[in-house]
Amino acid sequence: MNQSKELTREIHPSNSEKEVNSSNNGKKQQECNKYIYSRWMVFLVLMSSIAVTLYFHNGKHNSPVKNNSAEFLMPPNPQRTDTKPVPSYTQLHIFKQAAVCSDSQVCSQVGRYIFEKNGSIVDATLATMFCSGLSNMQSMGIGGGFIMNLYIKQEGKAYTLDAREISAKASTRDMHLKWNEIIQPTIDICKNGFEMSKHMYDSLHTNSKVKMDKQLRQMYVDEHSNEFYKPGTIIKPDKLCRTLEIIAEQGGDSLYIGKLAEMFASDLKDMGSIITKHDLEEYEVRWNDSIPIDINGDIMYVIPPPASGILVSYIVNILKNYNFKPEDISSVNSTILTYHRIIEAFKHTYGKRTQIGDPKYVNIDDNASTFDRYMRCT
Repeated sequence: MNQSKELTREIHPSNSEKEVNSSNNGKKQQECNKYIYSRWMVFLVLMSSIAVTLYFHNGKHNSPVKNNSAEFLMPPNPQRTDTKPVPSYTQLHIFKQAAVCSDSQVCSQVGRYIFEKNGSIVDATLATMFCSGLSNMQSMGIGGGFIMNLYIKQEGKAYTLDAREISAKASTRDMHLKWNEIIQPTIDICKNGFEMSKHMYDSLHTNSKVKMDKQLRQMYVDEHSNEFYKPGTIIKPDKLCRTLEIIAEQGGDSLYIGKLAEMFASDLKDMGSIITKHDLEEYEVRWNDSIPIDINGDIMYVIPPPASGILVSYIVNILKNYNFKPEDISSVNSTILTYHRIIEAFKHTYGKRTQIGDPKYVNIDDNASTFDRYMRCT
């Protein structure tokens, strides 16, 4: 419950503008607030993106239930722009003693029943899990792995029970799928065709050269109307399918060395590119350490330069200084001010993107220290 309250305090902003503007630290405080103002937002957007992705993904399973079924609420199709999100069928409750949350209503009742019989939280957890293994046997069951996070009040300490599955003794490190098996599902989709999304359709209109390219015209342009195919049209990029087959047969390096690399370099040359086969052969990937960010005691890892992961922390820390509270979205004016601050955080952070370079080629120590200073000021 304390954690939920902390999250509520962070997500809902407070009107602390007077505190910021009246600070005796002058420019230092204003600078700090301005750049800390930028970090919360990227974090919120990333978390929202992950939540939306999982939300839509979970609705993509094949199911005999139709979208217009009154008995089940299905998530909207992300390719449609005329679909409004449907409300959750889960009711909001306030719990004063204990709460059991599972993916089955009847199993949550089982956990409640155990509590009512003076069972411990571990008793209720195990009872609920046994029930879930019955009602959702497609997801879990007897012998399945789990991880339990248990807080012992008397000790003031939390313990994690790792009951995950382990590999058999006969398993080896090279027991992974063959390379071609990883790519084959995409090849099958490519050959059978896939529906053009609304996003792809809109993107085609942003580049006037698409219609002048022979290969792209074959894929995306209706020769009768000289217009792009509409969203929902089945696209079958035959040559791309064949390219994927070569990569599946010859391995990932085939795009950088060998015959496919030669064909790729030749196409690039015909298009006026300065990239050569030698450039492809010299290409290599790099492993770097991710950057840890402290968010109220929780650690989130973001990607380092040349990517823009550092801007996530930048935005989070900017917004953290506003001490957001529920009151900041309790009225129209306060909500407008809150969203204005969030938007400004993004704007200030976006302006700093040009200071992020690739440490392999550019000395970014000075800029990195500047970012670090603003990341840590409070």
